[in-house]
Amino acid sequence: MSASLILCQCGSCIANIFTDTNGNETHGKLITKRSKQRHNQPCQSNFQSPSHHPHRSSLRNHLTHDLGTNAEEDVESDDTSSLMDTSSGSQNEADSAPVLCMVAIFIAWLYFFCNLSQDKCRMARNFLLRILKHQQKQRMNRLALPQDPRTLIRMAVPTFDLRRIPYCPVCFSLYQLKQLPPKCTYRETPQCNPCNTELFLTRSNFRSIRIREGKMNPAYQIHPCDAPFYSIPIGTYITQTLDTWLRWFLQLDGIEDQMSKWSDEVLAQNDERIIDIQQGNSWKEMKWKTKAEDAKSLQLCFSLFVDWFNPRHNKLAGKQQSIGIVCMACLNLPPSIRQKFEYVFIAGLMPGPQAPDMSTIGHLMSPLVDDLLAFEGPMNIPTSNFPEGRLIETRLLTLIGDSGARHKVGGFASHSANYMCPWCMIRDTDLSKVKLGPLRVGAE
Repeated sequence: MSASLILCQCGSCIANIFTDTNGNETHGKLITKRSKQRHNQPCQSNFQSPSHHPHRSSLRNHLTHDLGTNAEEDVESDDTSSLMDTSSGSQNEADSAPVLCMVAIFIAWLYFFCNLSQDKCRMARNFLLRILKHQQKQRMNRLALPQDPRTLIRMAVPTFDLRRIPYCPVCFSLYQLKQLPPKCTYRETPQCNPCNTELFLTRSNFRSIRIREGKMNPAYQIHPCDAPFYSIPIGTYITQTLDTWLRWFLQLDGIEDQMSKWSDEVLAQNDERIIDIQQGNSWKEMKWKTKAEDAKSLQLCFSLFVDWFNPRHNKLAGKQQSIGIVCMACLNLPPSIRQKFEYVFIAGLMPGPQAPDMSTIGHLMSPLVDDLLAFEGPMNIPTSNFPEGRLIETRLLTLIGDSGARHKVGGFASHSANYMCPWCMIRDTDLSKVKLGPLRVGAE
């Protein structure tokens, strides 16, 4: 090692491997002293003086005292993956599996909820391994812990059955991938012209090759006009199956106990106070194919929420785009946890850049409607309290959303409309005696 060069192990240089005169490999890079100061500036900006961050300063001093004077330098290196020796045996692998699962969930929590970067998540992973070694005071069996935070996040987040359905970007008609026509064939009415929107994008496999020293391998001399082409759908509508989500949801520990406990609390109300939707007439008059008294049956009611948002930060001077979300919440849960994100079913993400209108939103809602119709009859699903299976029925009870979402999804008119429904001739004066009126014809 030259006297004028020093070893740097910052976030950029740690990816390199340096071999010293003795043949030992070390993560880092040899740079000048001036470059070392410049590389340390981003790190110093993140850690301010102790007067500004007393808790952070005390934490660093505590970790430095416990892990040694070179703890911060060691924790930023990738050598922490080799802190634990490799040991054969299925028992050791079984013992390390819970630790690996907890570390993966913790790293995913830091990334999603604490908004930490991947570099910070990698440093947190290295800190955990240092703490585990220091706590046991001995060599440990090596954990098969991935070094990339993205791999840890994929391990912690459960996988669901996502459906990617090709769609038309104009009328939002959905097609099967094996039966996808070149152009959209949707007609709003039999007399209207078809949509005729292109449903495929053409991509080229040609990649330009750099010519070095005026020479080029003849095997790569492909003219762009002769390059092979392939077609892909112009867009896909991503949805989640209700069956897969219910099988995961009902396997959660204590979720069925929460439902039954809240149902008993609502039924125990002796006064006339209304504390939940389960006391309403619509809930009580809901028709089911199974009996509520049967312990092996579970009747679930859901609320549907639809809304659109601008991914461009909703600025009037910026781009105006709309992306929608379709989600459902289980009304059997207590109100305190009913709307929590971990218990909400994300049915689909409506693609942009424009929101569908009242006549085309039915195309995007059709996968969810098919899933709800499949659960109209009881379906046997294993649950946490009934591993052998329980008869599950689902119903959609309420629609939640702003005026635009209610008008599009439910077909409701505005508060000042004379006709309350777009499909029949009922007027607002007959609101007190709402019933099915004469249907409108196609010309109307």
